[in-house]
Amino acid sequence: MSAILRQTLSGQYESVQKRNVYKYYDELNEFDVLFDDYMAEGLFDEPMPVRDTNGECPIVTALGVENLYFLLERVRATGGNANVFAKSGNSIVPISFTQVESVPKGAADLSDKDEWENGDATIDSFIAYLRTQPNGVVFPDALPRGPLTNMTLGKQDVPIDLPCEVSV
Repeated sequence: MSAILRQTLSGQYESVQKRNVYKYYDELNEFDVLFDDYMAEGLFDEPMPVRDTNGECPIVTALGVENLYFLLERVRATGGNANVFAKSGNSIVPISFTQVESVPKGAADLSDKDEWENGDATIDSFIAYLRTQPNGVVFPDALPRGPLTNMTLGKQDVPIDLPCEVSV
């Protein structure tokens, strides 16, 4: 391949990358690395409550500032069941996503897709709502409606030390 063609293709690829980069891509990647370090240190040694049909513990990470829609897409990509760890302020909030056949007793039922205008609420706002629902919340696994999913909070948030940002 000629140097001119290589440079042109490289420039086109970078241009496409810049247009398609998710708004929180860098911050989510940084959190993924930080979360991996915490896992390696044993901070999350307690058994994870959600397992898939193979006995594996699917893990999904998210940022509290992201839209709920994106979290649901990630959970759906794992098959609908996942141990979610959301960075919310200076904590990591564990959330269990499990598919259910019917609404568990006492869970808030938001499974009617007609009640959802869209998935633009932030994950932080949904965590705040979830804290008021001790038996969890049931809703579609995607917007629009899919199989029902039950979300419940983990036992305890885990405080984290965030890297310091310095701006000049």
